[in-house]
Amino acid sequence: MVFQHVVQVHQVGADTAGFVEIANAGSSAAALDGIALVLVNGGDGTEYARVALTGSLAAGAYLQVDIEAQNGAPDGVALIDTASKALLDALSYEGEIAAATIDGQTYDLVEGAALDAAVADSNTVDGSLSRIPDKQDGNDAASDWEFTTTKTPGAANVASP
Repeated sequence: MVFQHVVQVHQVGADTAGFVEIANAGSSAAALDGIALVLVNGGDGTEYARVALTGSLAAGAYLQVDIEAQNGAPDGVALIDTASKALLDALSYEGEIAAATIDGQTYDLVEGAALDAAVADSNTVDGSLSRIPDKQDGNDAASDWEFTTTKTPGAANVASP
């Protein structure tokens, strides 16, 4: 499983209708029980929101998790296996979070080269951070993620035209 979108990171005006999308890039269904989506405040490295996932996600399918990311930089999102404490996927954006504390464990939310901190909430352009190409995780935030004004919940990601 990989993150697909971190949406509403860049929204004009007040933040509403935020979500994070998760994709199953595998060839079989993925169990979600025991997996948590966690939002992290980069200012102090602590968790401020969590959604426990349940059920399963079919091969190739997308799951939209409605959650509001806070304003301020940096911020992060992590997908955690709560039983093994394994970090399944992560994104640190608007700066680096190299020491996030989740369930008493410390995690580095930067995969490979960090996403450029200039990819920031300008409050002037509505869009999302998206994995482009779709469902591809090269474990390098700088090359895996880009800002796009084309939001595609439940469908393949596309770059801005």
